[in-house]
Amino acid sequence: MILTFTQSSDQSFGGVPAYEAEFEVTSNFALHIERTRGDAALILKQRTGGGKYALVDDFNYAKSKGEVLDYEASVTIPKYIKIVSEVEPTLAEIVTDGEVTEIKSQSKVVEVTTNGTTEVVPDSGFAYLSKVNIKTNVPQSGEGGGSTGGRRWKYYDVTNVSSTTIDALLPYLCHIIKVNVSDSISIGGGILSSVTQIGGTILAMGCDIDTYYLGNSSGGLVKIEDYLLEDVGGSTREEGLIAQFKLVPITEEEFYNLNA
Repeated sequence: MILTFTQSSDQSFGGVPAYEAEFEVTSNFALHIERTRGDAALILKQRTGGGKYALVDDFNYAKSKGEVLDYEASVTIPKYIKIVSEVEPTLAEIVTDGEVTEIKSQSKVVEVTTNGTTEVVPDSGFAYLSKVNIKTNVPQSGEGGGSTGGRRWKYYDVTNVSSTTIDALLPYLCHIIKVNVSDSISIGGGILSSVTQIGGTILAMGCDIDTYYLGNSSGGLVKIEDYLLEDVGGSTREEGLIAQFKLVPITEEEFYNLNA
């Protein structure tokens, strides 16, 4: 049986990345290993149970040197064997009258795109995971809002908000609007006037809180999220707008189904 070596985080050789193969064997076995460097270190470990390996004492320094290595071992009960080499062997073969089960580890990259519990297990043919890199790409949503393309949105029902207030809020909170007419809107002298001209009213508005607007006082860019969360008299600006002007936070689904 040909053994497969994989690079591991084993620190047996002073921080140099090692190559290892692991298998379970039930009877006496012989190893044949070929490498490109005869001076590179190689060690043999074994265990009969538990999770930690012990060094094989009779696999001494002299036996671990050379481009070609042959080693025979006596096994009376099933054992787990791990071979750790400083360089990757070009050939590693085990011969035995018993059964051999190669124990392969796997390194995985997992991308998480939804909230919740994500189970990460080895693929078929692998015994365990040696390393898992998790990339998180979960679209976030604002309170009462939703997400589109990884951006964060907030939506507000403005049915009971005066047209004057709506006009004042449009530069900050309007990237999309919902109106109570089916006609297309031609934006001419401003969004509000264009809607009014065709006899409609704005029912709801939505904003991408990851975008910016041009600040009035400093003249610099201000993030919409920072605008809404800014402390104004002990409460956030958003809380003040909701309380004073009767903005009603709604979900993305409610926005698109409003007055449908």
